[in-house]
Formats: sequence, C-alpha cells, structure tokens
Amino acid sequence: MASSSVQFSQEKPDSIRIVSVKRKVKVTICCHGFSQANSKVSGLIHYIEQNMTDVVESVNFESLPYNINEMDEFDLRRVDVLLLCHSIENRRFSITDVTGALYDRFLHRAMKHLGKSKVGVIVYDFLEKDLSPDKLHSMSTFRHTQPTTFQSASLVLIGGQLSHDPVQLTHEQLEELRRFLCAEISWTERVGVAFNRRTGCCGCILYCCEPVA
Repeated sequence: MASSSVQFSQEKPDSIRIVSVKRKVKVTICCHGFSQANSKVSGLIHYIEQNMTDVVESVNFESLPYNINEMDEFDLRRVDVLLLCHSIENRRFSITDVTGALYDRFLHRAMKHLGKSKVGVIVYDFLEKDLSPDKLHSMSTFRHTQPTTFQSASLVLIGGQLSHDPVQLTHEQLEELRRFLCAEISWTERVGVAFNRRTGCCGCILYCCEPVA
C-alpha cells in the first residue's frame, strides 16, 4: 500500500483526524459492433445511469473489433471497471474455451491488467422462454464448458435483451451487478489531516488505502 508524508507546517499539530473519501467507479461497457451494438446495450447503460448514481460516476461504451488480433490492441489503461457484454446473436454462445470463442485472450489480459474483481461478463439476447427457472440450466453448463470466463471475471450473468429499459435481467441479477460495482468502492482513501491552532494551518500528513468495514 502506498503511503506518503506531506508536512505543511513545522509546528506540532494540536489535533489529527482521519478523513475517509469514497471514490465512485467509472464503468466501461464493451461489446462488438458500432452504433448498432451500442443500441443493443443502451437499456443497460440507461439503467446503471439512473439507478446506480451512488456507486457509478460514469458509464462509457467502447466498441470491440471483430478481429481477435485487433482486440489484443484494445487499450485497457483507460478502463476502471470493465463490463463485457456479448450477444448470442453474434457467434452464438462462444465466450471462451469453445470453438469460435472470441474472448479467451481478451478476458485473460483484462484480468491480468485490471484484476478479476474489476471484470464482469453479461451474455445476453436469450429468448425470454429460455430464461424461465425450469429451463435456465445454461449457467451450470456455461461454467463447465467455458471455465476461463469464470476464472477471469468476478461477475458472470446470462440475460435477455439489454437494448431498452427495463432490461431482461432478474432482480437478483441486478443486485449482483450492484454488488460487483460496490466492491470497487469498498476501498477508500484515508487522509490524516493535522490542524495547528497557533498557525491556522492544515496539513496532510498521511495517505493510504484501507478497506471500509
């Protein structure tokens, strides 16, 4: 953990207090395509912007190239939290480990660069009839046949359309999404502030990161 000492006054401080500063996350939603792809996840973007302002600072859409080699050049340095959205209308249900999979290298690189806790995956455009509790066995099959997805991402969801709000994700899934994003603001900057009554100066004397209970 990084720490630094900055003293604004040589006088001994009269009091020191710890100030916690929570940082909201910037979410980058990625999927294949351009304007058409953007419209297919616009409902999800709208939902997050309207319902998660306490957690999310901004939502940004980034288009991924169809060419896997070009995907390797996607700049992850500008990403805070990544949410990869894949429509099964695009190369079917092929995320990792199977024939025609698109994201083996991409998800592994994202996990290495950002950390698993900052990577999420939503596979969408399933028909509503296929999302009923008695038919939704896809997740267990998904976990068995495409394990790299689960090794690389801390959030994995399967849903219906994301093009308009309300999106076809269950209440439980939307709560999972919130917890995924909340996990990234559980770390807060803690700054020790010293105040000297004699000089009237405030100084930052300590900087570190600690988890919030």
